[in-house]
Amino acid sequence: MQDRPVHVDEDALLAAVREQWDPEVDALDHRPVGFGAHHWRATADGRARWFVTVDELGLRHDAASLESAYSGAVALHAAGLDFLHVPVVARSGTCTVALPAGSHGLAVSVTPWLGDAREPEAPGAEAALLARLHGARPVPLPQWAPRVPASFTDDLASRLGRTWTDGPLGEEARALTASRRSRVERWYEEYAALSRTVDPDQFVVTHGEPGVHNQLVTGGRVVLVDTESLMLAPAERDLSGVWPVGRDWLDRYGSVPHPDRLRLFELEWVLGEVHEYTVWLSGRHTGGPDDVVALGGLRAELEKELG
Repeated sequence: MQDRPVHVDEDALLAAVREQWDPEVDALDHRPVGFGAHHWRATADGRARWFVTVDELGLRHDAASLESAYSGAVALHAAGLDFLHVPVVARSGTCTVALPAGSHGLAVSVTPWLGDAREPEAPGAEAALLARLHGARPVPLPQWAPRVPASFTDDLASRLGRTWTDGPLGEEARALTASRRSRVERWYEEYAALSRTVDPDQFVVTHGEPGVHNQLVTGGRVVLVDTESLMLAPAERDLSGVWPVGRDWLDRYGSVPHPDRLRLFELEWVLGEVHEYTVWLSGRHTGGPDDVVALGGLRAELEKELG
């Protein structure tokens, strides 16, 4: 996120980090990385110690499901999945801490700062990591349910039926969405049908977004970051964005995914993004850098050739 979040009280955030994780932290530095949550580097005497994340509760998580994802990641790490870069448990005994009054709906978590980390030069490392993750003994985690609400098409029609004038990019976003409405509705019909064929008995531990944007090379090995999306779900939830990538990937992963499941999660990603971006851009916004990225993201999803 490029915009510094004005709704986050950084003094309260610093106080929470000091109270719950590290009393020696004396400064926070906002980091414009990732998209969805907000991040800071926490330092003590000028030396980086922690990567601080503030998740906004709402579309993807409530407080309980976010805590479940993070605490599940900690349990999996302790059970041997050391390639997961997981939160540090706070003094409260939880992985997340709510910001005090005035910051309702925000949850703070902290992971160790990876000072030498860099992105992988090429994809592929996730094959062996996902084989281990999907084969792990399940721990308590959120369970998959369709990310796209059953009211999706009705909500979209209602939203498109009014003007999007609460921000400078709204009407452009509305016209773009309206021009692709029929194909989006067809995608949703297919998605809803595929969702009804999912068998919870086949759920495994999944990451949710294991691509190179959530991989870091540190200490000579690849780790997976951003464990807020951990969930019990079909394995194809992790595979739809990385399959196929060649025979060597298959050899390291060990099995072939189900085509209908790949299609399900390809559609879920696109429809979920369309839902979030249209909610975002039909509401109040300023036209800042994050809003521009959101409009570009909406355009990219709507223009995908999914059949």
